[in-house]
Amino acid sequence: MRSLAVSRIQRRLGFRKDLGSAILDELMTAQEKYERGVPVPIVASAYMGRFLVGGGSFLPWFLRTEITTITTTIGEERIDLPSDFLREYEEDALYWFNPAADPSVMQNRWIPLFKNDIQYNRERWGNMWALPPASPSDSQAANEWFEWGPKAYSLDGNYFRIFPIPQQVYTLKMIYYARDTPLDPNTDTENKWLKNASGVLMGEAGWQMAATARDDNRMQYFQMIRDEEVARLFVFTEGQQHENRTYQMGRED
Repeated sequence: MRSLAVSRIQRRLGFRKDLGSAILDELMTAQEKYERGVPVPIVASAYMGRFLVGGGSFLPWFLRTEITTITTTIGEERIDLPSDFLREYEEDALYWFNPAADPSVMQNRWIPLFKNDIQYNRERWGNMWALPPASPSDSQAANEWFEWGPKAYSLDGNYFRIFPIPQQVYTLKMIYYARDTPLDPNTDTENKWLKNASGVLMGEAGWQMAATARDDNRMQYFQMIRDEEVARLFVFTEGQQHENRTYQMGRED
């Protein structure tokens, strides 16, 4: 719960009874910071807390959504990203869900779209302007609907750009990393961050509070908590993707 996180930071700052609002503000700021990317730690080092300079960032497993559906607009290549969109999920694709496909004859309804830059997609798919069947229930719909359906996309700011430009309403599906519910100053609730990675937020918020007070000892203490929790979160997130998979050099996985 939010109140429990605040009280623990108060205690670790020296059994403080005040600073509740400031601590909550730092917790909220920490969530905003890490939803832009958590720095990748050097998890193999003797002390797991040091960050690898230039090592990139990751987003934790619990920010992934369930399968989400969006639809195209006729004659418009742009689709607004979901309002809580943070990043694409690296283990999955953006799919066109083709309702005309018949699984009973080995036709796949889930068609992954190829991602490329906008210029390439315009040059490759921009000349496809003929109209597909009005609906997938028309004759020869399975083949023709697939022929004129979405093939590729680009991610451009707040939009997906779909190619060729849709001439019908198509259904797209994906899993993505989504912004979590912000902590509420007026409600003692628990969001995904506090449930699954409370140490990351508490370590960062406590470090900021200690830095404001110029308390070097507590800065080191909260940094140790933060860095160890980030390393643990990174290992768990990576483990979900790689455990029980077999890798071999020179083979596609």
